[in-house]
Amino acid sequence: MKTENNKVGVVTCVSMSNFVKNWALHRNLDVRIYPITNSCFYSVKIEMLSYYIERAILENGYCILNYGMCNESITELKNHYAERLSVVELDNCYEAAIGTAIYHERVEQGHIFRNPTTMSCWHSMPALEVMQPVKAGIYPAPITFILENGEEEKAASYVNNLKNNTALEYSVEVLHPQPHFLEDKLDQAYAKIQLASEEEDETSRQLIFPFSFHNSNEYLYILDKHDKIIFSPYVALATPNQICQRLLQLIVNRKADINFQVKDFDSLLKHRGLYLDKCKRFANRSSLTTEYEIIQNNKSTWIKETLWVSYDDNCSISNICGRMEDITEVKISEKSIAESYTKECLLRQALQDETKKRQAHLKALVHEIRTPLTPLLAASDALVNVSEKGTELYNLASSIREGAETLNSRIHDLIELERGKIGMLKLKMANYSIEDIMDELQLRYMPIFLKQHKSLAFGNETPNSEIYCDKERLLQILTNLIDNALKYTKQDDSVLVSAWIENGFLRFSVSDSGAGVPACLIPDLFTEYGKLSGGHNLSGLGLGLPIAKLYVEAHGGSIIYNPAKPKGSEFSFTIPVKGLSQKENHASG
Repeated sequence: MKTENNKVGVVTCVSMSNFVKNWALHRNLDVRIYPITNSCFYSVKIEMLSYYIERAILENGYCILNYGMCNESITELKNHYAERLSVVELDNCYEAAIGTAIYHERVEQGHIFRNPTTMSCWHSMPALEVMQPVKAGIYPAPITFILENGEEEKAASYVNNLKNNTALEYSVEVLHPQPHFLEDKLDQAYAKIQLASEEEDETSRQLIFPFSFHNSNEYLYILDKHDKIIFSPYVALATPNQICQRLLQLIVNRKADINFQVKDFDSLLKHRGLYLDKCKRFANRSSLTTEYEIIQNNKSTWIKETLWVSYDDNCSISNICGRMEDITEVKISEKSIAESYTKECLLRQALQDETKKRQAHLKALVHEIRTPLTPLLAASDALVNVSEKGTELYNLASSIREGAETLNSRIHDLIELERGKIGMLKLKMANYSIEDIMDELQLRYMPIFLKQHKSLAFGNETPNSEIYCDKERLLQILTNLIDNALKYTKQDDSVLVSAWIENGFLRFSVSDSGAGVPACLIPDLFTEYGKLSGGHNLSGLGLGLPIAKLYVEAHGGSIIYNPAKPKGSEFSFTIPVKGLSQKENHASG
C-alpha cells in the first residue's frame, strides 16, 4: 500500500534519531522519523514497539526499525509484519557505533559492555563506556570510551571523578565511531522496503493488523484529509468488525441510523469536527479520544475511538489515522464499581447517622438511670454508717447498698459494651509495673480465697518490667476472669494467675481446677448475656467475659478459652509486645 506521499516511517532508538535524520537528508530520502526511548534505560515492551511500527505503517505504508536486536521482541515483530517492516540488522548500539568487526573483536578479548549505551555522537547524551573485566586479580580495569573528536576532555573529566570517588587508578582508551557502517545497514534496510513496494499486490495489503498482543476488539483505519476511507484492513473474525465498520460509515457520511442508534451522535460529530478543524488550521499534533454508546437490538455496545493526524512537509493534513476498540466490558465494570461505591457511601452515611443516634441515646440513658441511682447509693451508704451493726436497720441499709452497688456495676457493664459497639470506648494509656498489678490483685483477692477455703497463686515471669496499658481496664479484665474462677470452683480448688512473654506478646492467664465449661457452652462464652451453668447461687447478666474481650481487643490483643488439665478452665489473653517498656522489649528479643 503506497500512501499519497509514498514516505517511509523509521522507528529508531532516540539516541540515533539525529543520525537517521542526517542519513535521510544526505540521500534525499522522504522519511518520517518516530523516535522511541532507549531500551538501555527503560525496558521497552513489545506493545510499545508494535504501536510505533503500526503507526509508521498506517501513515506511510512501510516501516524501517532501527533498533538493537538485543530486544528479544524484534524477531517476533519482524516475522509478523513481514514485507511491511524492514529491520536494521544490528545486535546492539555498540555494534552500530564501532562496526561488527571491532565489536566482536572486543567481545572475544573479554570486554564487558555496560550501560548507558547511548552515544554522545548521536544525541548529545553521556559517552558510551566499555569496561574490561578484571583478570588475575588486577584492578581497576581499563575503561574504553566511544567518542567523537574533541570529546576527549569529557572522558578525562569522567575518569578523574572516578579516581576521586574510588581512590583507584584507571587507564583510558578512546575509540571513534564508524558512521559509515550504520549508514550501509540503513541503506540495506531501505532497499528491502523499495523491493517490497515494487512487488506489492492486493493480497499483501491484508492480514497485517492487529499484532498478536492486541485486544481482539480493535479496529484500525485511515481516512484522507476529506474524511474518505482509504485504508480499512481486515482484522480478525472475533472482533466487532460489523459494528466498527458501520460506525465508521456513519461518522464519515454524517448520517444517523434509527436501527443503529449512536447516543449524542450530533454532539460527537461536532466535537470531532472541531478537532479536525484545529488540526487543519494550527497543525495540531495531539490525539482525540471519544467514546460512543451504540444501541442495537436493545443492547448497548461501547466503542472508544482514538484519532491522530499526520501531516505532509507543508504542514497540511495528509491522512487521518483511527483506532476503534470495543470497551463494553470495561463500561459494565465501571458501572458496577460506581454502583457499589454509591451503595457503600449510602450505607456508610446510614451507619454514621445510626451511630450518632445511638451515642445520643446512650448519653440520655446514662443520665436517666444514674441520676436516680446516685442519691440511692449515697443514702444507703449514709444509713449503714449511722446504723448499729446487727440491728434490723443496719441489715436493711446494707441490703439496699449492696443492691444499689450491684445495679450500678451492671449499668456500667452495659454502658461499656455500648461504647465499644459505637466506637466511644477510650483508653487511658500509661506505663505501669506488671509486678504492682499482680500485687494489687493478690491483696484484693487473697482474703476472699482464704475465707472460701480455696487456693490462689500468682506466677510472674516478667520481673521489673512495665506495660503500656489502661490499668483500670486491665485490672477489670483480670478481675472478671478471677471472679469467674471463684464462681465455678468449689472448696479446696485452686486458681493460678500468671504472666509471661510468648511469641512477641505479653500473655496473662487465669486457670482453675474447677469443673470446667461444658463443650456445648464454649462457642457462646464471649457472647453478650451468655451464662455458664453448673454453679450455685449464681447471678448476673453474663457480661463479664464479653467485657473482658472488649477491653482486650481495644488494647490490640486477643482472648481465648482452653480446658485445663486434668480438669478446670483456663482463660488467657495477650497484649502486643509493643505495649512493653523498651527495657522489656530488649529482654524479650
